[in-house]
Amino acid sequence: MVKYIDNILDKNDIEHLNKFCKSIDDATLMEPVSGRSSYKRTPINLKKEIIENILNIIKNNYGIKCKHTASWINVVDNRGNKEDAFHYDVADFSLIMYLNDDYVGGELEYINSNIVEDIKKYKPITNSAVLISKNVLHRVLPVTIGKRYSMVMFFDFDKDFAKEKSLI
Repeated sequence: MVKYIDNILDKNDIEHLNKFCKSIDDATLMEPVSGRSSYKRTPINLKKEIIENILNIIKNNYGIKCKHTASWINVVDNRGNKEDAFHYDVADFSLIMYLNDDYVGGELEYINSNIVEDIKKYKPITNSAVLISKNVLHRVLPVTIGKRYSMVMFFDFDKDFAKEKSLI
């Protein structure tokens, strides 16, 4: 499953997250996880209201009851992410929220089927998001100019919901 969501946050929340991104010191970024990704990241503690708002969007628009398990900000620039391989996420699904679009490159590529030749590409815009289930191969193409900031949130199905839907 791949779903596109526009205008996921309100203006104040986007401004808050962008201010946080501009305050990130490259020296404090966590190094890429070997074999998993080729971009740096930093953890973020989100306001409870942002998490609740996103959980409600997921539940109301896609009928999915879930719990938030982790969040961080990914930072991709022209110094890294040269060879991001297609990968699956471990969580039941991920939400990739785009916090800026003033860079070149950095598109999301994914395969939403068993046909490897059926690669789709998504050009992110500020305040858009992509909801991806764990069975979707995806990667980020290299950024050639600027910095790409995205907030990645991970979710697992609510256990009662998963049992009800025979997901576990």
